[in-house]
Amino acid sequence: MSDRLSKKHVLVVAGPSASGKSTLISKLLTDSDITKQIFGKVGLNLRKSRRKMNTQRLVNKRKLGKNKSRNKSKVAIVHIDMLSSRREDRMRDLVYIAKSSRSFSVIILCTPHEVWFRRISERGQINRIRLWAPGSYFSRSLPESSSRWSPSSFAWRIMAASALSKSIGRIMYGLEYKAWEKFWVDQCGARQYYFDSEREIFFLARPF
Repeated sequence: MSDRLSKKHVLVVAGPSASGKSTLISKLLTDSDITKQIFGKVGLNLRKSRRKMNTQRLVNKRKLGKNKSRNKSKVAIVHIDMLSSRREDRMRDLVYIAKSSRSFSVIILCTPHEVWFRRISERGQINRIRLWAPGSYFSRSLPESSSRWSPSSFAWRIMAASALSKSIGRIMYGLEYKAWEKFWVDQCGARQYYFDSEREIFFLARPF
């Protein structure tokens, strides 16, 4: 595992739920203009083979050792939901990957709180937030949407706070970004690149 991982360049696309990670990764798997922009920014060769991979595969000797084209790719693009309920597991994986891979870069999607709250509300097809337990809100109010998506406890707390007070929700949202920023630097030793996927521009620092 260490030999194969040590030859990989790992590009992490991180952000909260509904920040546009999946859409951006789909573009990064093609030779689009945005791929050229991001690969140039982080110093990756556009001609290198690339595939989307999860952290579980990258740290698993048996899975990564299989003779598959996915495992042989030179660039592994990793999707990280900053509000995932499994984020502690993902963090443990990422620390190992950062230390074992050939290079490790992080693109952080900087979606403003107001935009995030609108998107995540639309994703759940909600009109208002009721202070129930995470997941039960959707099953009680809109049964048809619960099978498609429900928020993690981290996302739900920010959603609930935002419905009561936008300023409190904004603070909680910003604190999640700060916690992850500390993690990338202190535990992964990674350089962070702040990106707006809608306008397709980089920021010198987190804009909020």
